[in-house]
Amino acid sequence: MKIEDSPAPGFTTNGYRLSAIDCRLWPILFAILAVVFLTGCQDFGFPTPPTTGTPPARTAGRTTLVISEDRAILAVQEYLLNKAASARAKTYLTDLYASGAAWTGKSELLKDGTRIFNVTLTTSKSGTQVREHWRQALWTVFDDGKVLPSSTYDGNALRIEADIQALN
Repeated sequence: MKIEDSPAPGFTTNGYRLSAIDCRLWPILFAILAVVFLTGCQDFGFPTPPTTGTPPARTAGRTTLVISEDRAILAVQEYLLNKAASARAKTYLTDLYASGAAWTGKSELLKDGTRIFNVTLTTSKSGTQVREHWRQALWTVFDDGKVLPSSTYDGNALRIEADIQALN
């Protein structure tokens, strides 16, 4: 609505009058976007440190609390990737993931109130390319992000980690 057509004074932008509803929605919209932006960037390390000539060294530990099965699976995958330092070890992980690996996480509450997650790797494909210890492996993830390989399934998680260490 043009200002000339409007008898009531109001806020104007480029000759158009903004209603009171439009003006009240901007602070709410801004607050919602700020909350989404700030909470969503925590997972990506916001604010990012200034980059230097050398890439930062990877750390084996996590600082994010593990509160869901998805985060536990990501913690195990990050743990394995941090162990793989050479290109051959990373190729090994790629072959493992490409072999039809399915990751599942199950939450378990201990008697002392601590929550742990059991992350199971199950490979569905069979053949000569798939190693026997890739069929099933289990890692335990604590709520502080610490990952431990389990001896369940004949210690296959330990065998996978030993393969990665041998390829480094």
